[in-house]
Amino acid sequence: MKLSALHAYTRQKLRGHYRRAFVSALWYPGAVLALTGVPFALAVYAAYCGRMTPGALLLGRESVWQLLALLCE
Repeated sequence: MKLSALHAYTRQKLRGHYRRAFVSALWYPGAVLALTGVPFALAVYAAYCGRMTPGALLLGRESVWQLLALLCE
């Protein structure tokens, strides 16, 4: 399919649905940022409280489970 034909097709399909296309295009990057931000915030909190060292967080085998255990305490 030529680029001009693809451009015409997408313009036709997206006419009046720009908000839905914009939300669906940004949903995945937003979800990735949220899912990586929570463990990072927990890691900063654990290092601040002195429960884990930064080296243990980076090199630990079960560091994500240890971080999630902080929520249960």
